[in-house]
Amino acid sequence: MRYRLVAIDVDGTLLNDQYEMPPRTVETMNRSLDYCHVVLCTGRSLFSTKPLLQHFKKPIPLISDNGGTLWLPERGILEQTTISPQVVKEVLSFCREYGLHVDFTTGEGIYVESLNEQLLSIYRKYFAEPKKVRDLMQLKQMPVKITISGPPQQIDQAYPEVIRRFAEKAQFFRSGPYFIDCLAQGVNKGAALMKVASALGVDISQTIAIGNYFNDLEMLHLAGLGVAVANAPEEVRGQADLVTDSNNHEGVRKVLEKFILTFTE
Repeated sequence: MRYRLVAIDVDGTLLNDQYEMPPRTVETMNRSLDYCHVVLCTGRSLFSTKPLLQHFKKPIPLISDNGGTLWLPERGILEQTTISPQVVKEVLSFCREYGLHVDFTTGEGIYVESLNEQLLSIYRKYFAEPKKVRDLMQLKQMPVKITISGPPQQIDQAYPEVIRRFAEKAQFFRSGPYFIDCLAQGVNKGAALMKVASALGVDISQTIAIGNYFNDLEMLHLAGLGVAVANAPEEVRGQADLVTDSNNHEGVRKVLEKFILTFTE
């Protein structure tokens, strides 16, 4: 099979545990750009993802906000889906009730009601600078993504509860041990990958998706080849077509070398 598009998750997949992109992986991705489209497909906001473009010899498409935002170099934002005001109000009320930290990602930035140095240092790892406001419901734009965060035990307890309360109103993903992401119903990385592949004239069977967490499952299922990195949870690895090396051992580079460069160089 000649693959024409590779969608790659960022944190825990492309980046190692030090939030670095290994030089050999960067080199391999740039070589691969001569033969296929490479798309970053991440739970990060668009603002937090764009700085990664500096590593590549040309701009590449971005799927950010777990599929809430689709960005193409030549066209800018192709699509951005916001959550309904009523759902936003109910989810925010839930977070306040349970003392969970929450942020809103809109087309203008990332907003929070509380912020301290510890939280700020975490945001900066993701190239994010949130803005503090008194009341998130007073923002002019509704969010593309709501991120609920806290200690893993607290998030483990909150996740089934938000599913129970809001399953018919919005879509929720565990995007990491510390995070739950809320998006509009029907928004996910798989649906976004379908749209970007179509916009680029690529059949979904000619795509590879590489990821590490539960928010990657939709794109792993839809892609022609779904690849999990070795550091993914067992449930994610079990649903992939293939398991590559971990993010700390350049699993992404090895997939590109085997399935893109081997057939072209």
